Amino acid sequence: LGPIEARVKEPLIPLAMVRNRVWLIATGVATLVTIAVFGALAFMPLYLQLAGGLSPTASGIAMVPSAAGLMLSLLYGGRAITRTGRYKVFAITGVGVATGALFALALAAYALPSPYLLGALLFPLGTGLGLLMPG
Repeated sequence: LGPIEARVKEPLIPLAMVRNRVWLIATGVATLVTIAVFGALAFMPLYLQLAGGLSPTASGIAMVPSAAGLMLSLLYGGRAITRTGRYKVFAITGVGVATGALFALALAAYALPSPYLLGALLFPLGTGLGLLMPG
């Protein structure tokens, strides 16, 4: 990809941008967060059904806290960023909250508590994601 992009007149990804350290870090973090989030949000309903014994409907209802946390933090995080002009603090906080929530989910899933407790642990995951990508 690199040699081809270097020769074309209008590359899809300008190679000068790849040399930018901030862009590399932001792209790497965004990639890792996307993998973790899609993995968690695709896996959790199946886990709640197969290991937790919930019906598909109950499994979906247990996922509602994730959407609620995402919605609230998108709304209030975006407002706070607009008001303060500081975006980096919110992004770092969002990564920390989402990472902590994923660790808590991994530990709680291993201990196999109530499926609804696992659903409640999805609220901080949604909150961290909303802070990471404010609207």
